[in-house]
Amino acid sequence: MNKAYKRFFMTMAALALVSAMTSLAAPFLLSFWARTDVEMNLKRVFLIISVLVLMLLLKIAIIFLRENFAKHFNIKNAKNIIEKILKLKYDAIISQGNMNLIERMAQAVNNMYIYMTGDAVQIWSSIITTIIILIAIFFDNYIIGLILLALIPINYLGYKALNAELKKRSQVMQTCTATGFQEILSAVNQTDYLKQCPDYDILLNQLKPSLNKIYGSMAQVNKYAQTSSSFISSLNSMLQTVCILLVMYNYLSGENQILPIVIYTIVLPLFFSNVSIITNINLNKNNLKVSQDFIAFLDSEKEKNSGEKIKSIETIEFDINEIRIGEQTFKTNINDKFMKGDIVWVQGKSGSGKSSLMKQLVKFRESAGISINDKSISSISNSCLRSLIDYIPQNNSIINGTIRDNLFLNKKHSIEKEEKLKESVLLSTILQNKNFDTMIMDMGANLSGGEKQKLAIARSLYSDAEVLIFDEVTANIDSESTALILNTIKSTCKNKIVFIISHEALPENYADKIIRIS
Repeated sequence: MNKAYKRFFMTMAALALVSAMTSLAAPFLLSFWARTDVEMNLKRVFLIISVLVLMLLLKIAIIFLRENFAKHFNIKNAKNIIEKILKLKYDAIISQGNMNLIERMAQAVNNMYIYMTGDAVQIWSSIITTIIILIAIFFDNYIIGLILLALIPINYLGYKALNAELKKRSQVMQTCTATGFQEILSAVNQTDYLKQCPDYDILLNQLKPSLNKIYGSMAQVNKYAQTSSSFISSLNSMLQTVCILLVMYNYLSGENQILPIVIYTIVLPLFFSNVSIITNINLNKNNLKVSQDFIAFLDSEKEKNSGEKIKSIETIEFDINEIRIGEQTFKTNINDKFMKGDIVWVQGKSGSGKSSLMKQLVKFRESAGISINDKSISSISNSCLRSLIDYIPQNNSIINGTIRDNLFLNKKHSIEKEEKLKESVLLSTILQNKNFDTMIMDMGANLSGGEKQKLAIARSLYSDAEVLIFDEVTANIDSESTALILNTIKSTCKNKIVFIISHEALPENYADKIIRIS
């Protein structure tokens, strides 16, 4: 617990306690005046109104303080969890799915926000308020006091059992909704294909299983939660009515005046409201536990980053006789050494393991048989290795933002590099009708396939990386763009080691060496 949160907690706890005491002031003043036969006048009415206004102002102050702190609290938690996601093992990210991980991140941040900035503070004021009301009612009517006292364990244990079961069902629901939405998103993201379709009846039918998965799992959780909570809340309402009837009975039998009835109509809802807050906090605490389990999972699947640091990459050597992709194993025989200035064509048919081999070079997966500067790749730290190697994937890494944002995606910006990029022949056609401040639409919708490739390649060519891996960078683009990209790579990378993965032939004599994967 950091200092900022401690200060926030102490301030909010103090305000919550004052607010709780203020909420009890009006009924207790009325009760005291009734017992001492004090005459009700405008001065006392004004005092009651002032107490109510103070209660309102305190609630508003709590909201403002909470939300002002929550902004920074949520941003910090979100950044921490996103960093943990980014540092996951490659296969853990692939198996979980990016959308699933981001959805769970959002839920985790929200659960921490609800509990840490609200419930953790409010529970103390609710407990104190409940105890004070119980003591006061016991002194007035011990039968009503016993009824209310019995309600506390009934609510607590009832909701505890409900929440335990709900946690299990919610975990299933989260998995179903995350995978369902991923399936839907993968379909509706295909804008160019779908817009040319005459209608969408078949697609909508194909999406039915995903929709059933999402909303069926939600319905199962909601039916259980609402049925169980309705039973407990109905029991509370019934007993609240019984308490009012007992007060009315005492009044009609001449034991009480009318004022205690008025006080009970204020105090009883306040009691049940605070009991409800305490039990709901347990539900939110379970949600927090789910989030903590998610964070624990992220920590358990974190990539190891131990190893020595190297200043540069002079040589890369492969001695590999098999490539593994999941459960599949491909036999191969790769034995070669590469140095600065080499352009290497990684050749092979689709699905042969070309990309998987190159991903081992950036340690997406553990690998034996690769040496850098005559040292095993396993002995070199991930962060050091990846500062010297850039992997440019087949799917273009284009984000929603400006052209500048895309060119410097996770790269340090400098005016010098920006000026070099502006002069790059690779970007000349893009900058004819765009500039560095031009916004790129979702999925790069206002860029051609060749322009997306050029942006992604330019980002790496002007980085400090000493090794570049281009994965099918000339696939699905015209011959003119292909020639421009390949010529730019050759002219720019004379002091780098370049691997070009392609199942298509490169121009004659373009590559110095070839890795053949059959």
